[in-house]
Amino acid sequence: MHIKLFFSPHCTVCSQALQTLRREPFSTKLEWQNILDNIDEAVACGIRTPPALVVDGRLLEQGAGVPSRLRQLLAMPDTDHPA
Repeated sequence: MHIKLFFSPHCTVCSQALQTLRREPFSTKLEWQNILDNIDEAVACGIRTPPALVVDGRLLEQGAGVPSRLRQLLAMPDTDHPA
């Protein structure tokens, strides 16, 4: 599973999502993308509001639900890289 988290530096919910990433151990491939630096990619993914989660190239969640969805994803076993 490949996760991209698009965030804005001035977004409170984005900060919560980033804190979740810093606290949780994870074994998936993960990228953090500043939405302002990657606006073309964000638009191509259909992102309208940060934070946004793109998983394996598909927009999964955006806005206030991202921190809880991210915790769910990080709790799932990574089937691409079994232990």
